[in-house]
Amino acid sequence: MIVRAGGRCTPTALAQALRLTSGTVSTRLNRLLQAGLITLGTGTDGRSRPVSVTSDGFARWRRATARRTRSERQIFDELTGDEIDTLNDLLRPLLHRYEATLGTAPRHDLTGHPRPES
Repeated sequence: MIVRAGGRCTPTALAQALRLTSGTVSTRLNRLLQAGLITLGTGTDGRSRPVSVTSDGFARWRRATARRTRSERQIFDELTGDEIDTLNDLLRPLLHRYEATLGTAPRHDLTGHPRPES
């Protein structure tokens, strides 16, 4: 979420976007801070202090995203192009309902790999 927000956002924005309590966000941010994956900016109120991803945090996010994308690709590589089209047709209405409620899904994992042939 922080990376998708341009590498910087507030704990309040995180809580709202992830639908978590401020206490949960605070606990998770403290763990990321201790691991050196984020930094906290200055401010009088912890909820509005900007959270920024460190270079180590960004590198870890990229590795995790690449790993997840590879795993997803392995699952879908078993399907033909026609089967992927059918699956997309079945999932499209569900995605539209979620986007109507939560907003447009981010397209951050596009890899540019061609789909398998039918």
